[in-house]
Amino acid sequence: MDYKFFFFPWWKHPDYVLHEKVEISDKLMVYFQELHAEHDIELNDAQQAWYAKKYKEQGDKMKQEFPSVWTEAFERSNEVAIYGTVMRKAREDKRLCKLPIMKGKPVHTFWDLGRNDSTAIWLMQEDGPWFNFIYYMEGRLKELADYAADLIEVKQELGIFYGTHYLPHDVQVTDLSSVGNRSRRMILNEAGVTPITVVARCKVLNDAIELTRRMFAKCRFDEEGCELGLRALAAYEWGWDDLNKIARKTPALGWPNHGADAFRQCAQGYRSAGNSFRDQQAQFGMDGTGNRKYARDQSRRGTLTNPTTDHVV
Repeated sequence: MDYKFFFFPWWKHPDYVLHEKVEISDKLMVYFQELHAEHDIELNDAQQAWYAKKYKEQGDKMKQEFPSVWTEAFERSNEVAIYGTVMRKAREDKRLCKLPIMKGKPVHTFWDLGRNDSTAIWLMQEDGPWFNFIYYMEGRLKELADYAADLIEVKQELGIFYGTHYLPHDVQVTDLSSVGNRSRRMILNEAGVTPITVVARCKVLNDAIELTRRMFAKCRFDEEGCELGLRALAAYEWGWDDLNKIARKTPALGWPNHGADAFRQCAQGYRSAGNSFRDQQAQFGMDGTGNRKYARDQSRRGTLTNPTTDHVV
């Protein structure tokens, strides 16, 4: 009377073979080798050809729809990972690499502010058509002046100089713990973080996320200097509806939000030719009035700002 788990892998199906020549990517060849080494599954040429052909059709849902081992049946596809597709493309294009520091060019910073939760900062240097993200830092339960000191330390270590610091709208908020009830912006200015550009709060969060996805095509990352930030971008996910087994239309709460929110400030606020938020809204027809399908699905809670209350790395 008890429930039993039955699993029928695709490679045991006699019809899942293809007797024709199919180009198999290096990524899939590594996957086939891992199946053999870790699970003692050896696929013949016809099975590998079928899987490679089917993978082009299914993409990220391949493991979910045609699992080779039972654990794959429960893996979520990139429909949950907000930047999953663009992150994978960046890896395939080898844009996660070792980046040189360019002398004589300013380094701009992009922030997400927190106190009881984390503050995240990306460092970016523009190189022609490329946005080179050379460093990422994150901290928790620290004063704003401490982050200013950290930036000075990184400046000396990397031999760089700063351009503009892009911060979210809440940098204008008064810090009640400061002497004289100064704003966060005033505190940072006094600590040497200048000039500061305040990034306007977006009306529709999903519009800003879409702009960030589009920006990825021109982004390169120093894999070592941005390690934690890249982990945050990869782990940034839509909320998951366990009842209906679908992704929600709003990001899940969690530690990756800080790095992702800071990174988004570049797409929303960085002023280079044609890259401002307004320029991109006009170019892609995103005016926040609902002319994109996801604008109609805006969360009733409005824009999410620093939702994370716990951070474990």
